Order: sequence, then structure tokens, then C-alpha cells
Amino acid sequence: MPQLIATGHVTHTGRASLGVGVVTVDTSVAAQYNLPVDHGVLIASVTSNGPAATARLKTGDVIIQIDNTQVTDVQSMGDALLSKSPGDTVAVTINRGGQQMTVNVTLGELPASS
Repeated sequence: MPQLIATGHVTHTGRASLGVGVVTVDTSVAAQYNLPVDHGVLIASVTSNGPAATARLKTGDVIIQIDNTQVTDVQSMGDALLSKSPGDTVAVTINRGGQQMTVNVTLGELPASS
């Protein structure tokens, strides 16, 4: 609120971000993209020089867990990030081509909408 009063717009959201565009994985999406899993979120885009790019996450990876929280859809991923802050490091478990791996990602800040 202070940002809106002072400048008329929000410049810092204070919300954590992975720097990815995602799509919920369901059976239809899993079949369409020939994914080895039928839940989670498919990374559709990665922000250049963002947190996910720095951690070497890629388009086509499927996020299935953030820290100890299962990610089953876009909403659950958002929920997992709600309690986090920019600068926090989280363990992101992904499925990449049938292989499961965990990558540490230092979260960035969700950009303000223009």
C-alpha cells in the first residue's frame, strides 16, 4: 500500500518467484507432451537470467515438489511459494526425461504487473 500511495504503482511485490511460466500436468498434457509423469507443473518458459535459469531448470522439466510440498498443479506450486521470500533457497524436485532430480533454487521477486 505505501508504494501505491507514494508512486501510484507497485514496484516491489515482495513475493517469491521461480522465474518460470508453467502449465498444470494432467493426463491430457502428459499424453500430448509424452511426459513420464501425470501430475506436477510443466515448465513452458524460463525467464532469461532468472532464478530457474540460474539453477539450470529447462523448458520441458516437470516440477513435482518444492521443499517438502508436493506440487500437483499450478495452484499448489503457488501455495508452496507463498510462505517463501525473495532470496530464500528452496529444493525443487523435477522430472527431466524420466529422471528425477532435486535442484536448489534461490528465489527471485515476482515482478509487479504493469
